[in-house]
Amino acid sequence: AKTRFFAAANHDLRQPLHAMGLLLHTLPPESLGTPQRETVQRLSHCIDGMSEVVDGLLEMARLDSGQWAPQWTIFDAGAAIQECCKPYE
Repeated sequence: AKTRFFAAANHDLRQPLHAMGLLLHTLPPESLGTPQRETVQRLSHCIDGMSEVVDGLLEMARLDSGQWAPQWTIFDAGAAIQECCKPYE
């Protein structure tokens, strides 16, 4: 049931994220001052982060349902933590 819920909610969660991203890209950078450009850049990072959270939730639901199997790998934990913190800088 959880997998079906996430699959159904996937579109409902992604659609506003895509709309925010499209609206954000309609702002012409040359018409913005430095503080506004920085805010737009932070908003863009936040939208990317939110998209990754939605992807992660869907992946966890697929793992729970047995549709996917985990693939173990070695990765740079410091880089992963830095990436997670970018929206909050």
